[in-house]
Amino acid sequence: MPARHPSGRKWRFTREPYFLVAELSYEQIRGFLPRWYGISIPLGKGTASASAVRTQQLIDELLAATQKNEAVRHLAGTPLLLTLMAIMLQNGTRLPERRVELYQAVTKTLLESRNEIKSLPRLYEDEAIQRLGKLAFTMQGVGNNLAHRAKVEACSSYGYPCSAAERARQDRPGGAGR
Repeated sequence: MPARHPSGRKWRFTREPYFLVAELSYEQIRGFLPRWYGISIPLGKGTASASAVRTQQLIDELLAATQKNEAVRHLAGTPLLLTLMAIMLQNGTRLPERRVELYQAVTKTLLESRNEIKSLPRLYEDEAIQRLGKLAFTMQGVGNNLAHRAKVEACSSYGYPCSAAERARQDRPGGAGR
């Protein structure tokens, strides 16, 4: 039987190993946060009890946000997004009320902080949109969430068209050119 995407479509790359990460339950989120904050909050100059108080404040704030806001609850079910929300709170960033604002804040955190942590040049949101917007739009248009490295690299170059139709338009006489 061929491997299938959760939507029921056949996987495009059936010979490649893949894993689906199940959404975290509220109990799993409650179990994750103390462990994560326990590791990520340094003792520093404060006492262990001050760190414990700060840890509990952050846990309570994030759990309250998941109970108050369905979008936050849904996003917190994804381990990566839960971790990013925990980082946002730890860094003093307020969790937005609306899903679109939360996605924007998480995206900005990912784009700008990830490269900095890895000692790579910082990638700002507007630059990422300019470089990868066409690729994302093309992938959404065809219902595909996978892209070959060459396609990503091609689309991340400024001004390079992602879709075959766009490339053909630009290659015609009088087209935009490359």
